[in-house]
Formats: sequence, C-alpha cells, structure tokens
Amino acid sequence: MAAFINACRFTPSAGGTTDWTVSAAVAGYMTPAAAGAANGRLYKYRAESADLSQWEMGEGAYNSGTGVLARTTVLFNSAGNTSKINFSAVPQVAIVALAEDLVPQTVGHIPGEPSNAAAASGEIGEYIEYSFGAVSLVSGAAAVNLGSGAFPAGDWDIRGVIFITAAGATVATNWNFSISATSANHDVSSPDRHSQMRNQSGWADPIWNGYIGPHMRRFSTSTTLFLVGSGSFSSIMSASGKISGRRVR
Repeated sequence: MAAFINACRFTPSAGGTTDWTVSAAVAGYMTPAAAGAANGRLYKYRAESADLSQWEMGEGAYNSGTGVLARTTVLFNSAGNTSKINFSAVPQVAIVALAEDLVPQTVGHIPGEPSNAAAASGEIGEYIEYSFGAVSLVSGAAAVNLGSGAFPAGDWDIRGVIFITAAGATVATNWNFSISATSANHDVSSPDRHSQMRNQSGWADPIWNGYIGPHMRRFSTSTTLFLVGSGSFSSIMSASGKISGRRVR
C-alpha cells in the first residue's frame, strides 16, 4: 500500500521514459521533500502533459538523497497499457491517492497486506526481532540477561522464546525466564511475562523449548526489553532465545 502526502505536484527535469527527478514545485504546490515524503516509501503518482493527451499513473519509491521518484510500476496510461509513456515534453507529476490505497467503507473490515511486503517502521504490523546466542547460567545465582533489544514508542504484542540445553549429568530443579524492562531482574508481575519450571525431584538431562507471552506492552518512548534467566541445577546449563514484537496500533 502506497503512502500519502499532501499538495505535492512538481515538474521533473525531463520527460521521456526516465524516472522522475524533481526539478521544481508547480505553483501552489510542494515538492516531495517539502511535503514530507519519506525515503524509500512507495508513492502513487499521476504524470500528465499540458494538453492531457499523454498521461500515466503508477507507483514507485522516493529517494530523498537524489530527489528521484521511481516509475517502477505503471498501472494505467493514455496508451491503454502498462508501459511507461514516452513523454514528448516535460509533464507535471502529482502524488495521488488511488482507490486501492483507501480503506473501504465496509464497517469492521480493514484490508491486509496483499503481498509479502513488510510493514515499515511506525506502521501497524511492524515486526521487530532480536535473537541471542547461548549464555551459561550459574546455578542458584542472580538472574542474568540472555540479551536485549529496543522497541519504539507504541502498542506492542511482545513474546519470547527460550531454548535450554544441559550436560548429560545435569538435574534441574528450577528455572525461570522472563521479559523485563529492568536489566538482570525478573518481571513476574503477570503470568504472561515469565515462564517457570519447578520440580523438587528434578528433571534429568533437560532440553526444553519454552515461550513467554504474547503480552501487551505500551511504550511512551523507545524502551529496551531484556530476556532474563536463572535456575537451580547440577552440572552445566545454558540458554539461548529471542524477543520479538509486533506493533498492533
């Protein structure tokens, strides 16, 4: 789905079939840069000649470093096909909104991403993941960080995955893992923020794949979360894992 910006209409440096290199804003409008176009975002455009005999509607990414709006995909044109129009003179180009970019008026239904494109930073559906290699645990010691990662301000569904491996002679009586906003400190404020196994008789030769969450976190500023672990066991035990989050609104 393409992004939107307001009152953007410009003349490119050339016609033909080249990408649109921004030259100047049309009177009463703004260039993509002045209108706040984001680098790498997709925008729909309409290019048209002065007499409207040649026109083209398409989609492409904007490069803020070069001031170029790409003509990657042509959707409609005055020739009745999806090829780039060879403009005989420099056209005017406007950033526009097309029907497929607008939410339909069916109550309760919002269309999903129709392809395998990832949600951009700040968009609903944005996904962030941090993976961590094996960290050795010390039996009976204070909690340690397996790893950490930052999540921007917003409303997130957070989850964790932990993988435990141990030496063959290991017997584990307890382990505890949590996702915490405090380094090397467990967060046991709710059951969906931590995962614990406790067995007085012990679990011999443990290999375990565990999960935390998903649970909701709301951040007013960028916040670092820690995957924290501790345990009681004989011999050797290590743990690896990851923290992931998806922006829900």
